[in-house]
Amino acid sequence: MELSGTTGPHGAAGLLLTAEGPEPRMLLVLRSAAVTHPHTWSVPAGSLASGEHPIEGAIREAEEELGGLPDFDVLGTVTDAVTATWSFHTVIARVEAATPVVASGVDAWELASTRWVTASSATRLPLHPRLRACWPRLMEVVARRHHQFALLRL
Repeated sequence: MELSGTTGPHGAAGLLLTAEGPEPRMLLVLRSAAVTHPHTWSVPAGSLASGEHPIEGAIREAEEELGGLPDFDVLGTVTDAVTATWSFHTVIARVEAATPVVASGVDAWELASTRWVTASSATRLPLHPRLRACWPRLMEVVARRHHQFALLRL
C-alpha cells in the first residue's frame, strides 16, 4: 500500500489513529496535489529507513506530516505484502478522543487536510487505492483490538 509518494527500498509504514466511542473514528489525511495519488484520503505514511521498525517508521512519518501527536497506545500492525520484497505496514493506534489534528509538521505540505471518519463514512471518500483495498481488513482489526483493549481495562 504505497501511500507516501516514494516507495523506498525497505517498504513503508503509516499510522492509523483510532478514537474510542459508540462507533470508533479513524484519522485520515487528504493528500495534497504535490504527491502521488493527489486528492485521495490516506493515513500519514512514508518510506522506512534501512533497519527501521515499522512502528518507529509510522510514528516518525506521522510526526513529520502532522507535527505533535496525541497520546496513543499501539494496538497492532497490519501488513500488506504488495510484492514479494516490498510491504506496507499500517500501525493501528488508539487515542482517547477524536480531537482536532492540524498538519503542522515539517512535511505538512504533503497534506491538504485531516478528518476523523467512521468506518462507513470513509468508504464514501476518495480513498487512496491501496487503502481502499485494505480498508475492510483494517476495520476488522480496529474493532477487534478496541474490544480487547476495553477488556484489559476492566
